[in-house]
Amino acid sequence: MIGTKTEMNSSETQTGELKRHLAGQLEKNRVSDRGMPFLMYHEIDMPGRPLCRDFSGHTAYAVPQAELRTHLQHLKDRGVRGISVGEALSGDYDSASSIAITFDDGANSDLLAAAPAFEEHGFNATFYVVVGWLGREGYLSHNQVRELHARGFEIGCHTMSHRFIPRLRDSELEYEMVHSKKVLEQILGARVDHFSCPGGFWSRRAANLAKESGYLSVTTSQPGFNKIGVTDPYCLSRMVVRRGMDVSDFDLLFQGKGLLARRAKEAFLSVPKYILGPDAYVKLYGVFIP
Repeated sequence: MIGTKTEMNSSETQTGELKRHLAGQLEKNRVSDRGMPFLMYHEIDMPGRPLCRDFSGHTAYAVPQAELRTHLQHLKDRGVRGISVGEALSGDYDSASSIAITFDDGANSDLLAAAPAFEEHGFNATFYVVVGWLGREGYLSHNQVRELHARGFEIGCHTMSHRFIPRLRDSELEYEMVHSKKVLEQILGARVDHFSCPGGFWSRRAANLAKESGYLSVTTSQPGFNKIGVTDPYCLSRMVVRRGMDVSDFDLLFQGKGLLARRAKEAFLSVPKYILGPDAYVKLYGVFIP
């Protein structure tokens, strides 16, 4: 049985909460420019290196190394520079010539493939790591995440174990968000200011806890742009980059073309996402949606 009636009602409540919050932000954004796009990558598929998880739903988000480099070069050719979430929220960067770039999960391809490409192009990025996965095969080790930080990249938290945030009890939510932050800060010897929701599953309860525990932002997977100083930093939109995006597709993505269609698709998928949780949803997504 996929979900009980109670679970479905809870899922619909969480979905409605996010939609209402985002609708208010969109209304605010109408009075000014569209804001800055935030891109979301995951593991980078490198030649000769097996993926951390080998199923179609995960592979769909594993952008090949050559595609990543093509994307970055395209941005540079257009005069757009990739920056971190912290840099974007500082308000010191022009949204017309800057784009925030993020990576979720903490695969070691962050250091092996993404970091060299970003350094080559003079870009920065935020890497959100699942703290409990550090040291697992295919993921960053403690030394590697410290090296990534030492090379000037921003490290964010992606929970302790990639659990489904909206269903967690208060004690579990604190473990996934607050304890993970403390552990990651001990590993890095530095503050961790930014949090990414696994699967993009946002809730007001999680946003409030993030603020109370010292995070400066929370990112979701809701497609859209973020107007710095207007958009709620504890409910930031991101647009996912998927495998197989050529330059024209990528250009449409970061310019926001087809954004209404992506929002409609996300709204359609929101209920099964909340019922299944992140890992089961991604597996099912890979089976039914090419």
